Amino acid sequence: MIENGDGGELDINADGDLVLNSTLYNAVYLSLFGGLAFYDEIDIEDSEIENEDIEGELRKPVFVNNLNNLSGIAASKLNWMIAAGLVKNIEAEAKEKGNKITELIITLIRPDDATEKYTLLWDQEQSELKQFGVIYGRL
Repeated sequence: MIENGDGGELDINADGDLVLNSTLYNAVYLSLFGGLAFYDEIDIEDSEIENEDIEGELRKPVFVNNLNNLSGIAASKLNWMIAAGLVKNIEAEAKEKGNKITELIITLIRPDDATEKYTLLWDQEQSELKQFGVIYGRL
């Protein structure tokens, strides 16, 4: 997954909405970054999800405790997929990939025992540069 604040590698239609293609890829992305509107749409009622800010956790320094929190938040946001029968198992692991780069590896085991793996790389420096540009009207 590549997210630069512009929808990453996801398809966006002319109205600016995400083009859904009924894949686990879309479900994973929307679960992590879709906000409460996504969970309302699929009728998930979980007060924990409301308080979990994955982007806020990604912006924190790359320390062991923060990586563990990130892994837990990601798994929590994806657990609805188990209850819905889309997958049998979910694993989320956050690792340091450099001084300011976080790698989040999500592994899903489908009901047919096939494995799907997704990796999200978060570059703190790029995020900081982008935010700086927003603050000073350059982006």
